[in-house]
Amino acid sequence: MPVDYAPYHHRPINELVFAGSHDAGINSGGGGEKTQKLDIAGQANAGVRLFDIRVAVRSSGLPGSGVLKAYHGKGMHKVVGGNQLMAGTWGLGLDGMLAQARAFVQGHPDEFLFLKFDHCLNWIDIAAACIARLGPVRYLNGTDLNLTTAGTLAGHVIPLFSAAGLAAIGGVRPQDGIYGIKSLYVAGGAPQDYDDNYVGLQYHGKGGTSAMNGKSDEEKINENVTKQTTIMSTGKARGGGDPRVMGMMYWTSTGFLRSIKKRDKSNWVTGGFGVEMQKLWLEGMAEHIDANLPSYMNAALFPAGPVMKRFMPNFVMIDFAKADRCQTIFDMNTLNGNMLVQLGINLGMVNAQRMQRSIQ
Repeated sequence: MPVDYAPYHHRPINELVFAGSHDAGINSGGGGEKTQKLDIAGQANAGVRLFDIRVAVRSSGLPGSGVLKAYHGKGMHKVVGGNQLMAGTWGLGLDGMLAQARAFVQGHPDEFLFLKFDHCLNWIDIAAACIARLGPVRYLNGTDLNLTTAGTLAGHVIPLFSAAGLAAIGGVRPQDGIYGIKSLYVAGGAPQDYDDNYVGLQYHGKGGTSAMNGKSDEEKINENVTKQTTIMSTGKARGGGDPRVMGMMYWTSTGFLRSIKKRDKSNWVTGGFGVEMQKLWLEGMAEHIDANLPSYMNAALFPAGPVMKRFMPNFVMIDFAKADRCQTIFDMNTLNGNMLVQLGINLGMVNAQRMQRSIQ
């Protein structure tokens, strides 16, 4: 297994960087639908630690015979026995995904997995499946996950429900191992404040390009770069930044009209970590530090690395997760402050004169 978080067990997760898989349950379907090649076990072994999962009961046409499955598509509507899609595809079954997640952490007790449930239906059934299938690997009675150490979470699978999911099941249920997840991003405005009492994970970010906008592959990639750069920088500059908030960056280019996999290769064209990916990953940090360093941060501590990383994306969500891509993301944990500053200077993302003064 190329990715190993055991050396970071003493660190809160908001100081670490993780690979996440976008639409993790869709490893089949057409070129405009399929977002992953590997199943959950394969993605976890490659290094993914957060899984974006959309689930609903797929109808088989008979009452009471539907099955909880991942989906990627549009036009979800109720029919006898569950739901159907107008466009898109169904993916892996929830029971199988949960079983693979449980087996992974039981086989790798130094690791943990987050399952991010959003845009789902049948939330009560999803919660029941998580409780039953995850059993002893659930993380019980936690509170603020952002500040929880990697070692505390080790050996667990942690389901994270969106606000809609929590409303459907009657609220957060840490006693059952079910937590909340919410984005603090507000389009066109200052981000929400960090909630000291929130039971779950709080992040800044918003994913993806429009699936049906008809743009070319290059236009979709450029659209995502622009969108993610804007989101990451506004999360820091507008609100002054809160080091507890975790950043979530989507390096994806969803679309039903052409092959996602073909476009995705362009996101990784320069070695394992293309220049555009480096720029995008650094953008939120660079703008925040450039704007706030004189009054907000102790320049003497600036090269220490963890201080900077608290203001950078912690989750990098990708399509077609595989070992070399996850390794590239994981390796960002090993860079120290000076290396990050120099990379930013090389890419023209920071004020070189100011940053050089900061590290002297």
